Amino acid sequence: MSDSVENLLYVERTKGYRMKIFTTEITDVIRHIAMCLRCKGVMRNPCIIIETGYSIYYRLSRTPDVTCFSCKRKEEKHLLTDNVKRGIAILDVECPLKERGCKWVGKLSGIEGHMESCEEFQLECPQLCDLVTKRSKMEDHTTNHCLMRVVKCEHCEVELSSKDLEHHFTICPKYPLKCECGENHKRKDIEMHKRDYCQETLIECEYKFHGCNVRFKRGLKEKHGKENQ
Repeated sequence: MSDSVENLLYVERTKGYRMKIFTTEITDVIRHIAMCLRCKGVMRNPCIIIETGYSIYYRLSRTPDVTCFSCKRKEEKHLLTDNVKRGIAILDVECPLKERGCKWVGKLSGIEGHMESCEEFQLECPQLCDLVTKRSKMEDHTTNHCLMRVVKCEHCEVELSSKDLEHHFTICPKYPLKCECGENHKRKDIEMHKRDYCQETLIECEYKFHGCNVRFKRGLKEKHGKENQ
């Protein structure tokens, strides 16, 4: 299964940032200023309910009715707290794929951008071959190994998927076939070669109507004529 940025970065129910992406040195700071007590994740859109002063993360809208998680009062007024947002954005984080080998570290504000280029991120093949592999290997796969990649027949130059190439060779009109005489000819020309030119093809004597019923290889025609002068 391919990776999902949402599953790697965000708490499933409320979509706050997962705690595991933050470096251990600032975990205590996060808990005090940035953790949403509703979702236990780090707030992505921090809000303050004016009447209570509690910070919450609310993802559906900037100005919804909000029920305070502490006093359960429903409040209509709340503000986006830019100072808290800026403070959260500069927190230090590491790639959630660190265990696979990614060494990226940076600020929270840059993690979504990193995930778009992370070499360890698992992707589905864009050519729909069902393979899932990390981003660092995907270009080589799609270029050189994917069975669904478009290739060109080296003989007739028709374009088709790699998985169909072997079968195509069995019907390609320009695929070279080896004749019994040792020469190679295109499939579309092989029958004419055998009929009219191949030195190994059995032919009848040109004097058959005079009673010569001998059959011999075309290459022996001259010899047969000399022997029967």
